[in-house]
Amino acid sequence: MRAISVVMFLLVLLMICSYAISDDAPSKGTFEGYFFIDRWGQGVFNYFFVSPELSNSLDKLKDNPLRIVATEINQPMNPGGAMILKIESINPLAKPHLQLGLDVSKQVIGYGKQTKLTVVIENNSDKPVSLYRRDLLLAISVNKRGVLPDQKVDRDAIFDVFNNPYFDEKSNLICLRATTYVKLFTDKGEISMVNGHPDLYILKEGGKKRVGIYDEEKRIVSPGKSVSFSYQIGQDWLVNEYELQLKYRPREKTSIEYILSKPLAFDVIVEPEESGQQEDIPDNK
Repeated sequence: MRAISVVMFLLVLLMICSYAISDDAPSKGTFEGYFFIDRWGQGVFNYFFVSPELSNSLDKLKDNPLRIVATEINQPMNPGGAMILKIESINPLAKPHLQLGLDVSKQVIGYGKQTKLTVVIENNSDKPVSLYRRDLLLAISVNKRGVLPDQKVDRDAIFDVFNNPYFDEKSNLICLRATTYVKLFTDKGEISMVNGHPDLYILKEGGKKRVGIYDEEKRIVSPGKSVSFSYQIGQDWLVNEYELQLKYRPREKTSIEYILSKPLAFDVIVEPEESGQQEDIPDNK
């Protein structure tokens, strides 16, 4: 019995050590991805932050696939975010055969309201492309914790679980970006959140059903054509500033492992209360 306990302890210890090691960011290396500057002014490449100095030099290449050889990457805290500080070379990659785009009917909505999110996928190749919907993701990013309209802080799974803060005491530089994903298995539906965790729901058999892999719909994009899907978003999202991106991992051979759309800003705000009554004017005494 004691031997079994020792073995279990060693297995648990190995799992803990493996998790800790997996949080270590590489100190250098070659990486492929998209560079962009998010709505909060932070340079982002792949899963790294990019220093403000490098962001300025990479600005003309933003939203395009790149291969970067980084010679210095700093991770002040483990676990925590990492930042690319020095680059040896930058090589633009061929644009992939698919182009992704996002649009919303309203970029700012009041808490509890909805708006339409439109997803566009364009096929620039000379062959039809089958979309694997399980690999089509909506990335939702925040820079701070969302709140309820009365301004009481609520538990926000995006911020609590998917946040990798970067804080460098030497430069006093702080970067915050938390991202979670929802798989777009179907063409229509509502992207709802429970405490900051998003899921796709559809109305089925008179009720609201969370979409899963068994609901996946197949779509083919013809050469030189595009397809679009629409969803309702925002109704139960916390009051916050959001950044939306579309991410797709193609099965066909392409210049880059995944395709990323340009970031799109989206806000949920507390709307001022409307009053139809005239305010009472106190008597002067």
